Amino acid sequence: MLAFSTVVAMLGLYYYRRIPSLFFLFFVSLLLLWVGYIVIQYDVWNMTTAIGFLCRIFLAYSVVAILCDRFFPTLLDVVYKLAIISLPLYFIGLLFPFIMEQFHSMLNLMPDLFIIERGEYIGWLRANFMVYTFSVVRLGQNHGFMWEPTAFAGVLLFAIMIHLCMNNCQLDRKFKVLLITLLTTFSTTGFLAFSLVVAFILINGHANYKVIVGLAAIILLPYIFSLDFISDKVGLEIEQWDDISSINTSLTMSGNTRLSSFIYDMRDFDDHPLLGSGIFIENRYTGAQTQLSVNGVGNTLSRFGLILSIIFMINMALSFKRLSLDNHTRGHFLFVLLYITISWSETLTILPLFIAFQLYYMVYIVGFRSARTLAN
Repeated sequence: MLAFSTVVAMLGLYYYRRIPSLFFLFFVSLLLLWVGYIVIQYDVWNMTTAIGFLCRIFLAYSVVAILCDRFFPTLLDVVYKLAIISLPLYFIGLLFPFIMEQFHSMLNLMPDLFIIERGEYIGWLRANFMVYTFSVVRLGQNHGFMWEPTAFAGVLLFAIMIHLCMNNCQLDRKFKVLLITLLTTFSTTGFLAFSLVVAFILINGHANYKVIVGLAAIILLPYIFSLDFISDKVGLEIEQWDDISSINTSLTMSGNTRLSSFIYDMRDFDDHPLLGSGIFIENRYTGAQTQLSVNGVGNTLSRFGLILSIIFMINMALSFKRLSLDNHTRGHFLFVLLYITISWSETLTILPLFIAFQLYYMVYIVGFRSARTLAN
């Protein structure tokens, strides 16, 4: 599916006669040199992984280059429509669990297309039908079109911030729908990260909005942070910060908690801090981190090293700064903080959407207007 999507997107790139910017070509060349270094340094190679890595990059660039300055509005519209689709499905699953189980059973008839897990995560079987993920067990949380509620919450938060940025911080119907959908995820990370949305409104909103949102934040945020699925979960990880043995007594279904993943990732990071261990799975879990990492911050630092991680953050900051300047808003750094916050719970770095966030600025350098002229 990834390869097919990339080919289609690159054909679109050719059709619209989009010319890659020198910055993008330099960026890709830098990544290829880095991959070459990893191959030579660690004597590891996997053709599927290498092709998949490049496909993600070219897919992201092709989509941004084709859409140009319509990239963020299009992304917002797509997420908004998928959020609307998710709400009735979520409430149906909440009120009538047997219906969700039937949907999951039906999708099991074609597992290669629809099944995300076939039993690796005991008790959390999920099946994805493109626009929604049908979970058999975690019915109380809205997965949306993503693989789990936290990932869905992350995309929703970016959509909310982009909407506020592009619409003069209007708390309109679209904002309310996205907010309600976010609440249905019941994601600890998502709820904590929403404080950055509040900060964005306080920086950019009208005076009346600032007063209303500020008062609501003072009243509601302490209550929200005191909820069991937030306070207990965060408190447990803080208590276990210095005790790896106790961390490993409360593993997630994937093998680690976010905190234990980060600690083990940092031990691997110490061994290759500048350029990381690389993208190849054969070289990923051979050091201190021997199980699946569920912390995107530590995973990125360990795999890509400090140099590339900083470059990724700079690219993303420049893209959202451009978006903010075009819409006369401030606080583009909050987008980067949002990415880091969500990444604590999800590995997002090499997903095409988040690569696209980095590449937006590189497409902008070519000039959206000149790109359209070439297409005509």
